[in-house]
Amino acid sequence: MFAEVRADVLARMFRVANCQVVHGNGAVFRARLPGFSYNEFNRSGSIGIYNVVRALENERPLAYLFPSSIFKQHLAPNQHMLMLGNRLTLSRRFYDKASIILPMNLELSLLHLGNSSFDSKISLKEVSSGQELVSAMRRIACVDINTHRAIRLPVEMKKSLLMNTGIKGETQPVFEPVSPQSPPVLHFRHKVTVRYDDIDFLFHTNQASYARFAENCAAAATQAGFYKNFKSDICFYFVHKVDIIHMEETYVDDELEVATWQDENDRNLLYFMITKEGKRVCFLKFLYYPSQVAE
Repeated sequence: MFAEVRADVLARMFRVANCQVVHGNGAVFRARLPGFSYNEFNRSGSIGIYNVVRALENERPLAYLFPSSIFKQHLAPNQHMLMLGNRLTLSRRFYDKASIILPMNLELSLLHLGNSSFDSKISLKEVSSGQELVSAMRRIACVDINTHRAIRLPVEMKKSLLMNTGIKGETQPVFEPVSPQSPPVLHFRHKVTVRYDDIDFLFHTNQASYARFAENCAAAATQAGFYKNFKSDICFYFVHKVDIIHMEETYVDDELEVATWQDENDRNLLYFMITKEGKRVCFLKFLYYPSQVAE
């Protein structure tokens, strides 16, 4: 099920995107953001993964400022654009600098254009230093709604991407999404119910919410003493990299189960598999900076 965006929601998206566009030549779209809000800081005084993912999603309403970049106009009724992989990298500087008065540039660029998919990069950079605080590499594919298989990008969409970016033709992928893994025999389970605040304007659970489900599962597992090197509250440990692989949609009141386990060779690497009635929904990996309580 793929919902249409209501007209009044679209109107509000234009208002949300009322920020300064610093630079936008197609190859790199750049918009100025003022900083984080108080409610984005968690109980440790840091920004949680949920809010990092949501901050990077600022590019969604900004796209409405450039109608030619909206994918929907190029898609047939049976076609949909699906994010197959999302890889985030968080710098230590991000944890040191995040505040409500931290001017940042949100940058969006197209790195790879293929037959049925493309790779893009979104980053948050500190305005004063130009240093990258957070980045996300994404693989976005055109899929057939009925078969759930990748299909060729619409011709007009491909023309628009080529015209508005510095890419001259089909290129090589810049990253490969991780492959989902199944929980081992020894794992920790945590149950969650999808609430209205977990869904977006398409009325399905968004990737940020899946990240929050994983964060809460990790906190519960830490409290239960499941992990070997994480103690007390896991929010006091800094996440370095996050991989998110979305496989199925979920909706309000769906009962989900989150399984987590630790890598055998790297204790700073945690895995999460989210399922609904035994069916895989989302797979995540959290790689933490070498275990040290955040100071």
